[in-house]
Amino acid sequence: MALKKIAVLGEEPIGLELAKAYLRVEHDNEDGLIESFISTARASVEAYTSRALIKQKWQLTLNAGYAVARSDEAYLTGRKSRGEQGIELPRSPFVELCSDPVLHTEYGEKSLKDFRVDTAARAAHIHFGPSAQSLLHGTGSIQIEFIAGYDDGKLPEPLKQGVLMVLAQLYENRIAVNDNPGMTGEFHQGILTLIKPYQVKRLA
Repeated sequence: MALKKIAVLGEEPIGLELAKAYLRVEHDNEDGLIESFISTARASVEAYTSRALIKQKWQLTLNAGYAVARSDEAYLTGRKSRGEQGIELPRSPFVELCSDPVLHTEYGEKSLKDFRVDTAARAAHIHFGPSAQSLLHGTGSIQIEFIAGYDDGKLPEPLKQGVLMVLAQLYENRIAVNDNPGMTGEFHQGILTLIKPYQVKRLA
């Protein structure tokens, strides 16, 4: 199973002006650095929570046989309102699929129509019907492209405050961070108190 970010579609949840006010920075000498820290802070909170804090396009590739085996046929046919197992789309909040999932085999590609997305839980899960299995010839993979993330201005306040606190942590330790790009260090308890309730724990 492989997950790849294809594109960032939204604006950073923290603007430069707000970031500088929070950091109590009045000069412009480090604007570029602060903007890079905003992105790093946001990405760090995303990695911890498995949430996309801004709209993003993702691509998930997985073994087709495994995807079908984990699917709930009763949910697909409407006999159940909630699916069991399924394949988790590992970024929340789920917005939409970009297109029908695509089955890749040694014989070529084919769009799959027999599927259903369960959005009732914190993380969306997709289920594939028996027709996907019938299309398999030996090994194959399914590629799913989807969009996840909060609309601009809709990010929950605790997550926004968490990003600001991570930003402050990065800025206060900017010499060490410059020596190790992308390093945020461990989140302190104040940050965890804000963002942990939003963590999507992956069970599948």
